Amino acid sequence: MKKIITLVVLSFVAFASMAQWTMQSTAFSTLARGIKYISVVDTNTVWATAYDGTNTSNNIQEFTKTTNGGTTWTPYVISGYTGYGVSMICGVDGNNAWIPAYNATSGGGVILRTSDGGTTWNAQTTATFTAPNGFPNVVHFWDANNGFCMGDPNEGYFEIYTTTDGGTTWNRVPSGNIPAPVSGEYGVTGYYSVIGSTVWFSTNKSHIFKSTDYGYTWTSITTPVASGSQFAVKFRSLNDGIIRMNESPYTSYVTHDGGATWNMISFFGNWYSNDYCYVPGTTSTWVSVGADATTPLMGISYSTDDGVNWTDFASMDTTQHLAVAFADYRTGWSGSFNNYGGDGIFKHYGGTFAQDTCSTFNAAFSQSADTVYLAVSPVVDFTDASSPAATSWAWDFGDGGSATTQNPSHTFASTGTYTIQLIANHGACVDTTTSTVVVLYDVSVNEWEFSVSVFPNPASDAMYIKGLPAGNYTIEWIAVDGRVVSSVSGNASSVLNTENIGNGMYILRISNDKVNILKPVVIRHY
Repeated sequence: MKKIITLVVLSFVAFASMAQWTMQSTAFSTLARGIKYISVVDTNTVWATAYDGTNTSNNIQEFTKTTNGGTTWTPYVISGYTGYGVSMICGVDGNNAWIPAYNATSGGGVILRTSDGGTTWNAQTTATFTAPNGFPNVVHFWDANNGFCMGDPNEGYFEIYTTTDGGTTWNRVPSGNIPAPVSGEYGVTGYYSVIGSTVWFSTNKSHIFKSTDYGYTWTSITTPVASGSQFAVKFRSLNDGIIRMNESPYTSYVTHDGGATWNMISFFGNWYSNDYCYVPGTTSTWVSVGADATTPLMGISYSTDDGVNWTDFASMDTTQHLAVAFADYRTGWSGSFNNYGGDGIFKHYGGTFAQDTCSTFNAAFSQSADTVYLAVSPVVDFTDASSPAATSWAWDFGDGGSATTQNPSHTFASTGTYTIQLIANHGACVDTTTSTVVVLYDVSVNEWEFSVSVFPNPASDAMYIKGLPAGNYTIEWIAVDGRVVSSVSGNASSVLNTENIGNGMYILRISNDKVNILKPVVIRHY
């Protein structure tokens, strides 16, 4: 659902010293283009969408981009989608970016992609977002291939898709993998957060939807925000995040346990209301921007203690600031309006914020096997590879077992898929990482191995299994990178629905405590 935007441009002239903030030109040919959303790829490459500051109900399809840190910005107009609203933008480099766009008149929407730096945009039709209820709010890509997108409930559940081929093929996440929406619930354009494989998005009914596996499965978190209010959700780590209402009274909450509990923030100073962001590479620093010229409450401020105390940047309170994003602890941008032809966005570069030395500490480990067999040797050796070297370790083997040594071994006693977690410390620094171990019964080829067949292969919408002995099975689709993209329960006569399995090559694993069969298969949707 569209984010509430009522802000129009007001003219101010100020040429005071702005310390670490430098004015840059967004280069839009039309004045009063405001920056609505900023996607920072790195310290050089930034994409930013625009809106009409003279008439916020006028949907425009414009954005600007820099690939040299803002020395020059190049504006673009997306052709063929007049009347569509642009929800946000996500870039992964200087060439590839995606936009969720919605039809503001008749409903429905589309995911648009550019692979030539923004010159041309193509609709990705397998993420359908059909009218009248389809409404794409968010798109995110981890690289040029792997991404997810989210829209309001359509056909009774949130319209969420995943892709492994850059969006050429989007596969809708089944309703069983997503908590059911309550009556009248919807998402908000651009309101989401990503840390590694974990994704959060907020709704207007007090909920945060969370996925820890790149958007394939979801859970719901209830927040203290009043139902009916839109609120931004932003995490700086898997445990630490801040949510804030986007309209008065702008109530804000912080969590330090991944959203299990939330505490209201009683803050001091100017926490501006247009946008806020975490500053990567810092311990707990956030930046806020504001554009309220009536109160007035406009400018840029920062907090180094997770939103409790806020300090203003000097000489920034005569400009309306609309959106903010940072690449690292030195470099960030605040979007404004282009009132005079040489302005429109501000770049921060400097030593305002202290770098968190823990940001360079990464927990890591290797393991002797990803799959083991109870009948052979169910032992896995784990080797710490944290950098810099860890000083303490807390292992959780997913089956109730644990260890605190650097390089433990663990013996599994039952079949199953286990998540291994390492919490490593380097002095006061702490980091967490996980992996998976699959425990099966027997590695040996049994009498059924060669009699079982799967067909058709390649398959499009359905696949059949023939020759299995009677019994119940776990049937898993394993991608070439080792990810289990789908897991279902079945029996000897199962018909597999492959509509939501993306194009590509997979290993189909059919197993129970007696049988483990692996079949290479290909999915090809025509």
